[in-house]
Amino acid sequence: ASALVAVGHALHREPNARYIQAMTFPGYENALGGRAHGEHGDSATVAAAECRRLVAYLERFVTARRLERFAEAIEHRTRYVTPVLENLNNTFNATAVTRTTDGLGLQDLHIVEDRCRFALSAGVTQGAAKWLTMHRYRGRPRPPAADSELPARARQSEGPQTGRVWGGEERDSFEESAVRRCYAALRAAGYVIAVTSPHAGSYTPESLPVDRPVAVVFGAEKEGISGPAAEEADYAIRIPVYGFVESFNVTVSAGITLYTLGERVRRLPPERWKLTEHEQLGVKLAWLQESVPRRVVTGDWRARALEQGTGSESRA
Repeated sequence: ASALVAVGHALHREPNARYIQAMTFPGYENALGGRAHGEHGDSATVAAAECRRLVAYLERFVTARRLERFAEAIEHRTRYVTPVLENLNNTFNATAVTRTTDGLGLQDLHIVEDRCRFALSAGVTQGAAKWLTMHRYRGRPRPPAADSELPARARQSEGPQTGRVWGGEERDSFEESAVRRCYAALRAAGYVIAVTSPHAGSYTPESLPVDRPVAVVFGAEKEGISGPAAEEADYAIRIPVYGFVESFNVTVSAGITLYTLGERVRRLPPERWKLTEHEQLGVKLAWLQESVPRRVVTGDWRARALEQGTGSESRA
């Protein structure tokens, strides 16, 4: 199990709990043929070697066409542009932006959930979320108040499309908030942060600097970006509106902004925006895990164990 945890930390940025759960079964190293000789060195090197072996093992259970699609998709995958969703309380909007993120080849999605739980609609996402690396930043949950106790703007009337509100007007300070943790993680990874706003911003998606990796923050439909998120950002960007409406729906805003930035970034030298070899390996490993049911892997291990046991008895 320790090798799988190392793979998650070293190659996939955030441990893929479902993958670790699926592959941590007794004797998994036997199913893989045991640790290869000479796999020594720093943890990243060992993790990369282990990851390659796990990829090679899982590829046996996937069709050639699926592997071709993996190769095609990963060639265009990037982390240079990444969306950040702050408290999207409408599952349709959250799902649509998630699907757009995958369609545009953006690997990471950062989710701030200190006001409501992030939720997706299976009928809309069409499985897009399983191909993304989700980074979730949750606030300190408070017991949900009765609807009558919530302030008017915290009450929702959209039925199943509404996320669960975690508290009323009370918020954590910026130093303690999920937004702060999200921003700290992004800046540690080298990102600059831009918030979207219809009221402010001297930059548009066409003019925002892309000399460094950029994270773009989108807020909920009514509330928009929170004050702390806007104040601590490096840039504010807007999409010009030429009609009578004040702004675009968040799904449209995300589509326009992320597509424009993605196209601009892909005109940079490939080594700047493409995933590194190790990142590609980690992402492919996660995709294979999503494609191979746990029962298939455990069934294969049991068959191998039974075969090995039968062979030992025959020799005896």
